[in-house]
Amino acid sequence: MDEFFHIAAGWRIRPTTPEDYRAIVRVFLDCMPDFPWRNSPRQELMGMENALLSCESYVATEEDAGIVGFIIVDPNSAYVSHLFVEADWRLCGVGTGLLAAARQASDKPLQLHVDELNTGALKAYQAIGWTEVMETPSARLGQKRLISP
Repeated sequence: MDEFFHIAAGWRIRPTTPEDYRAIVRVFLDCMPDFPWRNSPRQELMGMENALLSCESYVATEEDAGIVGFIIVDPNSAYVSHLFVEADWRLCGVGTGLLAAARQASDKPLQLHVDELNTGALKAYQAIGWTEVMETPSARLGQKRLISP
């Protein structure tokens, strides 16, 4: 894996280790209030834990803050099930760096579902060239399926 980092912001991206679990859960739960339309945090956490156990994942770390974001991707399907970045670290390139790391895990363009109510994420994905693809039956109501360039 190429190393992804941002010298000015101070973050680096690396593969997840078992020791990262508690910090990943913290980031996930810290972000859940930003998505009040989702299921309860406990239900969402169970889905995230299952994905974490069965897919590849990467974390963004900063020396003082620790883990500030993470991504979970299935390298076979190139499907990103989870991408979360702490609020204080958004707009610092962390999400883009995590997507770049995930892209190296698969030989296909990445795909993901994003909530239509998550307008900030939709704009961010569109700004880096992601496009909407025809909806699939597996999508939740109110989600769009996007594909990377």
